[in-house]
Amino acid sequence: MSVENQNVNYVEISEIRALTERLFDRLKSAGLDRVPLNRGAFWTVFFDDAFIETAPRPMLTDVDDCLADLRNEVNAETMIGWHALHHLSELLSYVAKCDLDGNSIR
Repeated sequence: MSVENQNVNYVEISEIRALTERLFDRLKSAGLDRVPLNRGAFWTVFFDDAFIETAPRPMLTDVDDCLADLRNEVNAETMIGWHALHHLSELLSYVAKCDLDGNSIR
């Protein structure tokens, strides 16, 4: 490890994956099996803009488009990781909102 990286903390992708799997296992055991796709458009912030010092501009996105883009990206011969993760993040926010509102299919 280089001297300049000694003070950097890391989390393993495998831990994030394990936490995500555990989260979804717990949601499923609580009866959350699926969410409706009828909500349509919602506001989000482009992930790269969320890490700047000035307030990011929100953008309107669509649940169906996020799902389609994620499916396409994951199944592409050459995947663009940041693009797939961006759409996954948006979908996870949507799932969280559905659960909060009780709009999930249980």
